[in-house]
Amino acid sequence: MKRLIALLTIWLLCVICAVISLLWMLTACFFGPDRAWNIAKGYDLVGNATLGNWVDEYISSMATKAAYRRRVWWAVLLCKLLETIDPGHCAATLVTDRGERLTEAEITDIKGGWKP
Repeated sequence: MKRLIALLTIWLLCVICAVISLLWMLTACFFGPDRAWNIAKGYDLVGNATLGNWVDEYISSMATKAAYRRRVWWAVLLCKLLETIDPGHCAATLVTDRGERLTEAEITDIKGGWKP
């Protein structure tokens, strides 16, 4: 019971934090796009953990692997969108020791300038 109360308290704090950070991100889109981008990356990690994946791997890392290997439509679309905001983003966020494993040749190809 103590654990449930603790988790519900943490959940409530997360809700408050989410509302504040989303409002801050909206403001930052206009007045500090770098901060908005950093907040978005935080949500990226949260989203990946929510999907049951590694908490320290970005969704864009998973998307890079899926777009490169299997040309999965959502992954290709996400990588193209991210590349317009931050050129080289998908290669830069690639985590090679989590999730789907890539060969050294694949990693070199992606980091060498592969585009979705």
